[in-house]
Amino acid sequence: MGPDETLSPALLKKVGHAAACSASYQQAEADLRVLAEVKVSANRIHRAVHWQ
Repeated sequence: MGPDETLSPALLKKVGHAAACSASYQQAEADLRVLAEVKVSANRIHRAVHWQ
């Protein structure tokens, strides 16, 4: 994903789940790459989870 692309609602749900179930954002990044076949950086995951 590019830095200016938005996450779809379905992908945002997967990102939130991966972040909640992983020990770190780096682990969530690796899990998403393998399980969802999508590349989302650890920083992007952090921003998605803490957006407010």
